[in-house]
Amino acid sequence: MKREITGSWVKWGYWLNEIITHKAAWNPYIEKSTNTEALHALLQDILPVFGKATGKVIEVIEEIISAEQKLLIYGEVTGQKKPSEISKRNGIAYLEGWDTWSEIGEVSGKMQTQPAKVTFLTVKNPFTRSVYKEVAPLLQEMEDKFTMLTEKLRDLIPIVPEYTIPLIEELRDTMNMTALRAIQVNALYKFAASASLFAKRKLMSAVDISVDAINKAQEIVTQREQKYRVPVERIAGWRKKPNSL
Repeated sequence: MKREITGSWVKWGYWLNEIITHKAAWNPYIEKSTNTEALHALLQDILPVFGKATGKVIEVIEEIISAEQKLLIYGEVTGQKKPSEISKRNGIAYLEGWDTWSEIGEVSGKMQTQPAKVTFLTVKNPFTRSVYKEVAPLLQEMEDKFTMLTEKLRDLIPIVPEYTIPLIEELRDTMNMTALRAIQVNALYKFAASASLFAKRKLMSAVDISVDAINKAQEIVTQREQKYRVPVERIAGWRKKPNSL
């Protein structure tokens, strides 16, 4: 009998987080000496579906978790000291979405709902532009690291069992979305930090890179929506839905 993984499994990687949370609530492996060892044991419990490739799949997933923790949460850049102040120095502040109310709250200083970041206006201002040097290495490392991790997930596809390919493709697309966001943001900050009109004209390629990243991300979203088990409008439309109640 041919085995197949379809339907609600194939979304944006939420299944992995949910299964880890479920398993950890039942058995958090408190006998392990570190959180890293406990996580490894959980992944071994969860991912034997990948057969002989399980070890390699776990290795890549653990590398992703470690990279995202260091870059997105702590702002740690390879070869540099840890930032003495995480505020405005961690990656999630730059990759997450910001809407009007988030920005108003940040500017007012009264209602900060998201991690603070060095803004484009700060980077464009010649009197405050120098602070960009502190976050530029972080932006570049996120682009490089997340792109590399996308490739590592892509390299798993030929070695996993055929019926698990949809899971790896989904994790690849999810990682790629993060990489493309890092590429887009990094390019826009490079453009904003241009010191002169001449430099901005020279760096118009950065704007092109940003637009290209957006277009590639849209292609991924369109393809992945075809694999949803429910209508896209039900879970992503401008209406009340389960995750907005």
